[in-house]
Amino acid sequence: MRRKDREITDFNEIIEIIKKCDVCRIALNDEDFPYIVPLNFGLDVQGEQVFFYFHAAMEGKKLDLIVKDNRATFEMDCDHNFILYEERMSCTMAALKFSTPHIYPRPLRFL
Repeated sequence: MRRKDREITDFNEIIEIIKKCDVCRIALNDEDFPYIVPLNFGLDVQGEQVFFYFHAAMEGKKLDLIVKDNRATFEMDCDHNFILYEERMSCTMAALKFSTPHIYPRPLRFL
């Protein structure tokens, strides 16, 4: 993050922001271009470990790409508002993370 003074590092505050998010976009490797998919998600917090659950069919492009190359990243956002200032404009956003997804019979789970 470029602006360390705006970085949120408190675990509980991060979880509260994630709970406000209504979509998670995962990006997977698809040869020359990334493959990005917006998904609804479930959240499970166990101590300081967070699990995200995504609905997925047991076949299809997402799972094919994960099997081929399981490196992924995801992005979540919330509040979808622009904050206007005289000198600049910014928007509210939540989290960006690199992860390795694991496929389970039900559901798809990010560790």
